[in-house]
Amino acid sequence: TTPQDFNLHPSVAKILEKREMSAQPGGRIDFATAEMLALGSTLLNEDWSRDFSFPHRDVRLSGQDSRRGTFNQRHAAFIDARNAMEWVPLRSMASGEQGQFTVLNSPLSEMGVLAFEYGYSLG
Repeated sequence: TTPQDFNLHPSVAKILEKREMSAQPGGRIDFATAEMLALGSTLLNEDWSRDFSFPHRDVRLSGQDSRRGTFNQRHAAFIDARNAMEWVPLRSMASGEQGQFTVLNSPLSEMGVLAFEYGYSLG
């Protein structure tokens, strides 16, 4: 569910309605929905092989158009149609009980992505 007073663009709202219906019994889950379910379950998975002060797995996704999805399918981040506020659903599934989710757009070229990731790693 979207946050209260969050204004989705009508075409994006239809995509979310379709995603919700696909998760109902008898529904057919498309690739984008399966991807979000996989990322969400990874964030919620407890990783006991790591330091116990950080028991959940983090997910960092970057690439060209990673936030929206190249063909408008992913929608890992939503922008309010009226005030441009951002909502990233995978960041707020279970406060304090999930890993950190980061999704970033980066340049398309391989060298651009390499430079982006290297620069990001430096802080």
